[in-house]
Amino acid sequence: MTETSNKVRLRDLSDEELVAHLHVDSKSSAQIKEIAFNVLMRRYSRKILTMILQMVRNEADAYDLSQISFLKIYRAIPFFRNNCKLFTWMYPIAANTARDFIRARDRRRRNEGPSLDDKDRLVEIVKFITSSSANPYEALVNVETQQLLQAAVDELSDNHREVIVLRYYIQMEYREISELLNVQEGTIRSRVHYAHEELRKILNSSKKEGLMMKIRKFFGGKKSQAS
Repeated sequence: MTETSNKVRLRDLSDEELVAHLHVDSKSSAQIKEIAFNVLMRRYSRKILTMILQMVRNEADAYDLSQISFLKIYRAIPFFRNNCKLFTWMYPIAANTARDFIRARDRRRRNEGPSLDDKDRLVEIVKFITSSSANPYEALVNVETQQLLQAAVDELSDNHREVIVLRYYIQMEYREISELLNVQEGTIRSRVHYAHEELRKILNSSKKEGLMMKIRKFFGGKKSQAS
């Protein structure tokens, strides 16, 4: 088969079937393995990049860290046993890569001071997020609204920000988040509920009622209802 026909054939395979080509015991050719991994990268690159961006708050750093994460995934995937969903397995690899970067960055900033103004970083994030037509932020067409919402999300506790990112930015179901974080679904729903309450308190301090209505509409959509 030609490389083109292999690409067409492999892109329709399930995650499990693609991983089988990459397993340490696989007899697939190097070309098939490369194509199989590239298909998986295309499937999950947006989710991984979105998650990392929400952690590091910088587009260039998020892109670099997503590439590093996929390199780690590539090295480890031959030993993946398909005992959970692939993204559930990928998530801690990418999250830990981002956390290591944040710790190193914070140490450097304590010594050198911040290299980028917080306001400029927020504008950079907004531009990046709104560049993707597949992102739910598309519903928030007003840049000022996006800035206000992002600033509010930044103020959430780590646990609450994490579930908001997974629920609304990455658009995962409660059950999927539960499996991903190894936390009971009821606890995830509770965290989302209290995250909403936190956001309302933060946003209610704003006098911009028009922007508030748009944000309430965003969090009042399908993803805030029971799945």
